[in-house]
Amino acid sequence: MVSNGTGTPPENIHTPDATDQPDVAGKIEKHGINFIPEAHRHSRPMNITWIMAGSCVTFPLIVQGWIPIALGLSWWASFWAVLLGSAFGAILLAPMALLSPRTGTNNPIGSSAHFGVVGRIVGSTLALLISILFTALAVWTGGDAIAASLDRLTGIPDTTATRFFWYVVLTAVVITISVYGHATMLFLQRLVAPTAGAILVLGVIILWPKFDPGYAGGELALGGFWPTWFAGAIPSALVVVGFSLAIGDWTRYISPKKYSSRQIVRATVVGGIVGMGGPVMWGAYTASIFADPSAEYVGTLVQISPLWFVIFLLYLGIGSGCAQGTVNMYSTGLDLSSILPQIKRVPATFAVGIASFIVVAVGTLAGSIIDNLTVFLDLLTIGFVSFVTVVAVGYWNHRGQYDPDALQVFVRGEKGGRYWYTNGWNWRATTAFVLATLVGLSGLNTAWYVGFLVSHLGGIGLGFLLSVAVAAGSYIFFLWVAPEDPSSYVSGSPRIGRRRVSA
Repeated sequence: MVSNGTGTPPENIHTPDATDQPDVAGKIEKHGINFIPEAHRHSRPMNITWIMAGSCVTFPLIVQGWIPIALGLSWWASFWAVLLGSAFGAILLAPMALLSPRTGTNNPIGSSAHFGVVGRIVGSTLALLISILFTALAVWTGGDAIAASLDRLTGIPDTTATRFFWYVVLTAVVITISVYGHATMLFLQRLVAPTAGAILVLGVIILWPKFDPGYAGGELALGGFWPTWFAGAIPSALVVVGFSLAIGDWTRYISPKKYSSRQIVRATVVGGIVGMGGPVMWGAYTASIFADPSAEYVGTLVQISPLWFVIFLLYLGIGSGCAQGTVNMYSTGLDLSSILPQIKRVPATFAVGIASFIVVAVGTLAGSIIDNLTVFLDLLTIGFVSFVTVVAVGYWNHRGQYDPDALQVFVRGEKGGRYWYTNGWNWRATTAFVLATLVGLSGLNTAWYVGFLVSHLGGIGLGFLLSVAVAAGSYIFFLWVAPEDPSSYVSGSPRIGRRRVSA
């Protein structure tokens, strides 16, 4: 295929499930992981902010703000932990928003340019697992919030059976919306963002008499201030970075011909700090009011709120399960179809919906689902951040220019092409990913596992930051000492290593 020099291919690009039907709300989306033609790129950067805000004014994100308070931090220490953590996460997320507008497909497929057309399965697998767990968290927190709210409003007992009923209802709703696809999902987020956001503002006002900005916190969970502060800040960064692979599912509908990279980055950063950091901050605000800051969040919030406000918390519970769950399940369906191209998006979405419900069911019956899922997410996030960092460096090195047709080789069941590297794998990116993951795990501090480097880091779990540093440093080193073949670059001029001189 001949590139036009911008990374955007001719409109007649061959993809296995290309369609002439544009994506419209209320109709089942026909596009899967194929290249999205320019004529169908109807989205705009502001929609990034809408999706991030709509899907995140929900309890899975709000609960993250409870963490620094539960760790014993004061209100102001928690405030800065959430704000700076969200800002750092937004900065790391921004480059990943730029990939899909250039490739016309989702980020795991786009990562083929750096990991190889087979090696990008690493990203697809990580995205699949993380999305399933986040979907399970959304269904779990949504179901629990509905059950707790109805218990106080109507007297319907908040039992395991009641919660299971709402888990089933929410899973069914989320699957339905996810099957309809991108445009319907976007419509839901644009509805939830302003309505749920207004509820958070109202919550600040009605709970203000109980709020003490001088709240001094309690006993620091990790002994010292800075280890505890970092433990409280990192979750805020991770929830924002957690959208790094999923964000391409939405930005692939944005035309790089119509909108600049600066506009996309701006919308992403605003979405990360305000759309995602705002709900987390609300969680810290409300948790600082609890008589026992370490108490279970959702149920305690329902109990301390005025009875009439519980109606609005019920709405948040429904939005928590639907808006957040839909974004994650939609992404998971795409990820499964990218791993097994013979399975199209719609049946893949049904499959992962069932898988997410099984996770909720097992987690509820076998123990504390929030503790179990949080630890699994901590472990997966180390690999996730390592992968995303390598892709971000690769994007910079490739000057944001890609060959979308060559990215679809694996999907078409073919071999060879610009991004084939060695049997479909790029050892440079893969090795950097493995090294960063191993080092990151050695600096991880969780309830189940403590890496051997933690004791040398003052008890601070810095695995997340170590992964970023090692992934970026080692990948740049490998590109420098063993440059990739110039033919893998659409620009013909990588920023690192040898450069191809134009004839």
